[in-house]
Amino acid sequence: MRDANLTPEQNVNARHSVVIFQCFYLISLIFVKSSICFALLRITTSRVIRQFLYFIIFLSFCCGFVTAVACLAICVPVSASWTGIGKCAPPSVLKCVAVYTTVSSCITDFSCSILPFVILWNLQMDKKLKFTLAAILSLGFL
Repeated sequence: MRDANLTPEQNVNARHSVVIFQCFYLISLIFVKSSICFALLRITTSRVIRQFLYFIIFLSFCCGFVTAVACLAICVPVSASWTGIGKCAPPSVLKCVAVYTTVSSCITDFSCSILPFVILWNLQMDKKLKFTLAAILSLGFL
């Protein structure tokens, strides 16, 4: 349904739902990406890869937390995000947060999809099984 077809009350409710969804989505990404990294930590022995995985966990936590806080702090009072009654930061602030979130997500997603192949490369197992296992572990990219 287009915004023009909504009543003012439905529009406010829809915007409120979007803000709540964004906060839950951003927080859930922390747990999803961290769980993928913890699974990879269990199968790697390389110190460099382990440190990189801890960096990815830290980056995903910072990204999710900072973006969730920014979503809630962009307007004062918070309800101004969905009612329009209050004061909100200029669009340039939102643009900076969006760029930070996009870059961080690209780094963490790409890393979580490539690292299984790097970790499994030197394992002594059938190549078909190795590729299948790496592909399954790389589903975090989706």
